[in-house]
Amino acid sequence: MNIRLLNTRTILYSSLAFALAITGMTYAFASGEHQHQQSHEGAHHDDHDKHDDSHDGHGDEHGDHHDEHEEGQVHISDSQIAASGISVSTAQAGTLAQTISLYGKTVIAAENQSLAQARFSGLITQLNVSVGDTVTAGQVIAEVESNSSFKRYAVKAPISGQIVARHANAGELTQATGLVSIVNEQQLWAELQAFPGQFSQLSQGQSVRLTSQDGQYISSAIGAIITPVEPQPFTVVRVKLENNTQQWHAGMLLAGEVVLSQQTVAVRLDRRALQEVEGQQVIFVKNGEGFEKRVVTIGATDNRYAEVLSGLTAGEAYAVNKSFLLKADLEKSSAAHVH
Repeated sequence: MNIRLLNTRTILYSSLAFALAITGMTYAFASGEHQHQQSHEGAHHDDHDKHDDSHDGHGDEHGDHHDEHEEGQVHISDSQIAASGISVSTAQAGTLAQTISLYGKTVIAAENQSLAQARFSGLITQLNVSVGDTVTAGQVIAEVESNSSFKRYAVKAPISGQIVARHANAGELTQATGLVSIVNEQQLWAELQAFPGQFSQLSQGQSVRLTSQDGQYISSAIGAIITPVEPQPFTVVRVKLENNTQQWHAGMLLAGEVVLSQQTVAVRLDRRALQEVEGQQVIFVKNGEGFEKRVVTIGATDNRYAEVLSGLTAGEAYAVNKSFLLKADLEKSSAAHVH
């Protein structure tokens, strides 16, 4: 009886151990399968990431290609152009001039300055104008009581112009210095100095472009070449300067470009537009995004303009004044792209 019970227990324990062993093997197999699946999914995920990275790299290459396409373009709005002081001009046909430069100053023509005086000596009873006032020819400016007749008579302005000096006051006696000085600057003369090497190239009627120190300019012509009375190293060239707008004044220093000859070209540009980039002459042509850098080939030049042989066509707009700002912006963008 006891032997049978022992055998039975032995069989039961052996069965239980076998079952536990089978269970452990199943768990290990399942765990291995799960790890294999995770490993496979991780590898697949890594491959997918690599594919995405490759796709992103392709996108970067596309972006670089786009940047290369944009090279030479300066993006700037019309409001920024105006605020920065960049001026724009249009390419067109024109003339180039061979010139010589003369220097001098503006003077008042003798017929446009006058001293208002009393006709008869006497007591000044009224003086109605002051320095800075504008008068017209024939306007009464003073009243004087004659010493001989004790009668009063009017003193009138001899010319139209501005009172620039007052030499007397009411209650004083008239003097030889006069009452007031009047000048009219509506017409001035530019007196330029021509030296011996230049004199032979000049003649009356030649075109002259006058430029002041503050940048004003006007076109006129040689009115007279004055032979010097006294020995001096230069000849005076007089150029009439119409001054209806009163922008010019006597005593201003001037430069005069006298035109000796001219030639016509199909396309010309203002030389201030030219910039040098990497050893090439370039300009900045206006477009919808701002300006684009354009390499140009230059032909004949004068002091202001240059003939364009290639790179710019008539009718295209380009930056002139302060175009160096566009060059600086372009170089800044190129440097940022390299880094």
